[in-house]
Amino acid sequence: MKSILFTLLSLSVILLYGQKIEEKTISNSAIKSIIIEGDAIFKITIKTSTTKNIKITSNIEGEYTSNTNVVSKVDKNDLLITCDYPKLDYKTDDKLNAHKVHSIEISLEIPEHLSLNINSEIASAKISGTYKYLLLELNQGNAQLLNFSGNATINTFNGNIYIETSNARIKAKTKTGILKTEKITESQNHIEIKSINGNINICKTKN
Repeated sequence: MKSILFTLLSLSVILLYGQKIEEKTISNSAIKSIIIEGDAIFKITIKTSTTKNIKITSNIEGEYTSNTNVVSKVDKNDLLITCDYPKLDYKTDDKLNAHKVHSIEISLEIPEHLSLNINSEIASAKISGTYKYLLLELNQGNAQLLNFSGNATINTFNGNIYIETSNARIKAKTKTGILKTEKITESQNHIEIKSINGNINICKTKN
């Protein structure tokens, strides 16, 4: 049975003045999907490239920096990214203030045509590139998709949604926000966008 090559390299860790920066590179051709779950993550930035590896950069600041980590784990064809941090006693309606204690930002550079699943209470997400499928579910944060290509389902509660794409069949709906859309060339890609209170702005990618 052919073994799967899995390499996890920790390139650098810097702990200074309450800030920790860590870079990891994962080389595993079996990974088809990336799942990000972390209500303590405040900002997520992801782009695709011709790389064959997955590069993860995390920036952690706050009172509990030394006890907070971004954890990555491969399970069959999935890469799961979560956060390990001290549990704090704050009320459910005070989650937006959690980043004052845990300020966690992650950036990923990944191969094209992977599936991406992101779920977060407070994070805003900036995503660009080509994907097989994107599922993005945010509560308070905004969603920004630039030069996006692929199938997608995007849901926010209070966050605004901005998307640039060249071609796709798009269905968009906001309950109390404002919907603005430019004419997008239809294709086989399907993008479904919903928000409760956020505004939705759909634009054609500028060449």
